[in-house]
Amino acid sequence: MMLDKNDEIKLCRVVGVTNATDSKETQYGVGIVLFGEFEAVNLESGEILSSRKLFLPTSMSEPLKAELNKSDYVQFALEISIVPNDSMIYEYVGTPLIENEGKKLLNELKTTLSGLLTA
Repeated sequence: MMLDKNDEIKLCRVVGVTNATDSKETQYGVGIVLFGEFEAVNLESGEILSSRKLFLPTSMSEPLKAELNKSDYVQFALEISIVPNDSMIYEYVGTPLIENEGKKLLNELKTTLSGLLTA
């Protein structure tokens, strides 16, 4: 997929509460897997997915892992997009959708962000 310089394609929104991480070797190098409760909405199809494991681009998972080193669990909500990059065809960008509002479990977080998981 070739993107014009000013293009941004919004792919999904992810809401979650993570309580553990692990490093996994992948075909693309070492990645971080987050464990917890997660839901995501595909912004093109509207499909909602739930999981107890989540792989994010390293630029998004490393800050969550660092925060988790200081806490029992971390809540987050991200909108994930792809944007053009001078050195690659595109790169992933995660835009935070919430400030840290204190610790909430996933159901409480989803209630707070009721319109977030819709396309």
